[in-house]
Amino acid sequence: MRVRVVGVVCAVALVVSGCSGKSAEGGPAATATSSTAGGVTGVGSEATDEPTESAPVYVPLDQAEVGDVVEVEVPVKPEPSAAMAVNDEAGARAAVRYFYDVINYTLLAPDHSAIREIASSDCEYCAGMEEDARDLQRDKKRPAQPGQVLKSIDAIRPLSKTAWTALTTSDYPKVILINEESRVVEKQEELGVLEDQIIVEFNDGAWTLVAFGERGL
Repeated sequence: MRVRVVGVVCAVALVVSGCSGKSAEGGPAATATSSTAGGVTGVGSEATDEPTESAPVYVPLDQAEVGDVVEVEVPVKPEPSAAMAVNDEAGARAAVRYFYDVINYTLLAPDHSAIREIASSDCEYCAGMEEDARDLQRDKKRPAQPGQVLKSIDAIRPLSKTAWTALTTSDYPKVILINEESRVVEKQEELGVLEDQIIVEFNDGAWTLVAFGERGL
């Protein structure tokens, strides 16, 4: 489903005709008037069907500048996969991919509760991400596209019986912030390709995000 903003407002045309004649007491003829959306309309006047605002022209995201209106996908909250039910390498890989999706959704929605649901109690990155989402909600802005797209899991190994660490490569495109009308309000320079490290842990049948950042954390 697409977010579309159409601001076309049309007035309703009303044709009002007067009637003449004497009142019951023999007084002067009464003149009929009618109230319309634009005010009071007298005898013989008309309101015309003219749009007060034209529909926006959508600009491709890769060509958009500040002030342009873009079409964007409605963010959908990701769901954990069946592979995440097991504490093994496949489960850890599935958790890494899922956490990237949650990180992107947290800002795209924006939904500050999404990152909290997957964060361990000492995940500093998660706390910062939650605060960023709160700021976006307050300012009524959000990114127009995912901020960090996972390209590959380059290596993964266990740190303990419950924790795993993975080295990842991801694309970080130019950040384009839009408002509630899908209008571009800010553009930031892209960071390009990022090489990160992510630590995940499996406890009580569920994975949590422990740490995320540059390799070597």
